[in-house]
Amino acid sequence: MSALYQRAIDYPYVDENGVKRAKFVNLDMEEYKDAHFTMRLFKTVLSQPEFKNYEAGIVIQAYLPDTYDFQTELLEFAKARVADGGAPLKMRLVKGCNLEMETVTSSLRGWPNPIRTSKTEVDANYLHILERALLPENAKALHVGVASHNLFTIAYAYLLSQKYGSSEYMTFEMLEGMADHVWRAQSILGNHVILYAPVVKDEHFLNAVS
Repeated sequence: MSALYQRAIDYPYVDENGVKRAKFVNLDMEEYKDAHFTMRLFKTVLSQPEFKNYEAGIVIQAYLPDTYDFQTELLEFAKARVADGGAPLKMRLVKGCNLEMETVTSSLRGWPNPIRTSKTEVDANYLHILERALLPENAKALHVGVASHNLFTIAYAYLLSQKYGSSEYMTFEMLEGMADHVWRAQSILGNHVILYAPVVKDEHFLNAVS
């Protein structure tokens, strides 16, 4: 991770306003068994002095009961970092990535399933985490990426950020080719939208689709 972050700094890009910036690296979350380790890794590497001014991101998943604690941990880390003169960080909020895998793995091994038991719980937790994330005192230190294709979720985040005055710290994040009309409408509203697209060799195309 240190090598990856350093490369992102050493090979910057020029943004749409002509400003040279370090490339942004977002650390994704996959299996629950790696979640706590991934969080420790993120904080440990970014605590190194050479990355004090580097802005990086990490994903948390609303379908995990641990999500609130993960957010608390990130908020404490990011606020302390900013108070010390460092760069803010970013939290990308998703509903979940591996529901089927977690369910099958826990069943085969006789473990409790680590995810919330219903979609209603997951949706409610997502909105709970989102509201906390958009509070100005939180969003300034820990920027938020709202990763969703759900129109209600997007509209809720938009209106809430307008109410709190924290929209400058928020991005909407979607997949290229999925609900394109939604991100186009957001662009008309002036929202900052990030589109994710896989880049793979031809022989790995099926993996890219998933």
